[in-house]
Amino acid sequence: MRSALALVGLLAAAPAAAAPWDIDMVDAYFFRGYEWKMMTPPEGAVSINRWVANADRLTPEGQALTSPYAADLASGERMFNVYCATCHGAKGLGGAPVADNSSGKRYPIMPPRMSGEGASSKLRTDGFIYLTIRNGGAIMPAYGSALNDDEMWSIVAYIRSLPGGAYEGLPAGN
Repeated sequence: MRSALALVGLLAAAPAAAAPWDIDMVDAYFFRGYEWKMMTPPEGAVSINRWVANADRLTPEGQALTSPYAADLASGERMFNVYCATCHGAKGLGGAPVADNSSGKRYPIMPPRMSGEGASSKLRTDGFIYLTIRNGGAIMPAYGSALNDDEMWSIVAYIRSLPGGAYEGLPAGN
């Protein structure tokens, strides 16, 4: 019995030998997500999605944005029908199924009309509409991750081609 205890004591005192792949993860060198210092982009770099720093739709920078692309109305109409018509209606005239309150549901904010009588798009710059599509609005979701810049600017061009969708500027006194 005594020799068995001595053998156990000897084995317990011996250094642990492990295979190279049996190293504890606890000892691994790593950074937690919040410990990383993000790299800053190099001077003069342009992001893939042409992100404009501090360009909110209500800032002068955001209002001044214009399309760097040639207008593609066919693509704009297709994208409008996929992403916009469910709330803003066919051809931007309102009355869309998502915002229809006739069944008793309460849509908190009615989506603005993009064309026709009372279109809000005639009071908004191209930059405002583009940034609203990209970043979202009051209850409008952001589509910047689903659409590329060319597609978003095509939607803006399509809205501008609709009757009553051309930009007229703010009324005097505003």
